[in-house]
Amino acid sequence: MKRNKEMKALIIDDDDNIYLSLEHHFSGRFSFIQLLRARNGKEGIDIIENTPGIDFILLDYKMPVQDGLETLKVIRNYDSEIPVIMMSGNDVIKEKALEFGATHFIEKPFSNDFESLIEETISNKKKGG
Repeated sequence: MKRNKEMKALIIDDDDNIYLSLEHHFSGRFSFIQLLRARNGKEGIDIIENTPGIDFILLDYKMPVQDGLETLKVIRNYDSEIPVIMMSGNDVIKEKALEFGATHFIEKPFSNDFESLIEETISNKKKGG
């Protein structure tokens, strides 16, 4: 597994509490992952286009400026392979998110499955998937 912040994850979420929660999850077992943050979809797209080497994206559904599904469409037009984990407070949009190209869906607040999902995403990324 890569170490020394050799992986990059982009978190696209406007909620500071969610970002702090994610930062906490990544501070231990996944401390080798550098976290980048965007507060809305348009900001996220700018970061994706200008930052090489992003390994995966955590994308919120409900955000100002551009929602997660619209952002996901743009991401998939730009990069069809990068893993994107859609996050939402309810699973109503799960099917649509997966249909639009999300790799995974996770409901907030995060459960114990969160770390397993991140581990799977990292493992698949390392395998070239």
